Order: sequence, then C-alpha cells, then structure tokens
Amino acid sequence: MPNIKREERFKNSIGSAVEVDGHGSGTLEFFGYVSFVKNTKLCGVRLNEPTGTSNGTVSGQQYF
Repeated sequence: MPNIKREERFKNSIGSAVEVDGHGSGTLEFFGYVSFVKNTKLCGVRLNEPTGTSNGTVSGQQYF
C-alpha cells in the first residue's frame, strides 16, 4: 500500500535541492510512474555535476 504522505511530500518537493548518495547534489525534477518499471513511482534528479547515468530520458521517453 502506498504511503500517501510520502508521495505528497515528493510531489510538493519538485524543484527542490536534494542530495543523492554517491552522486552529489541536484534538483528533484520528476516524481511519478515510468514506463520501464511497473507499478512503481520513481524520482528523477537533475544533478549539478554530470555523474548520473541518464539525461532525464529513458528508452526514448523524456521524463524531465
């Protein structure tokens, strides 16, 4: 069962500064369902330094 309070916190935090373990700081750009994982909401972060594994696009779908 989803944690509604946690989901609302993520939705309301889009545009906020965040820290990603092992990758540094960035901005929360996306929170929601994605086409490549069923029934799971994910966060998308635009990192301040290019240390991530994508540019906000996965399998041709742009998320941010």
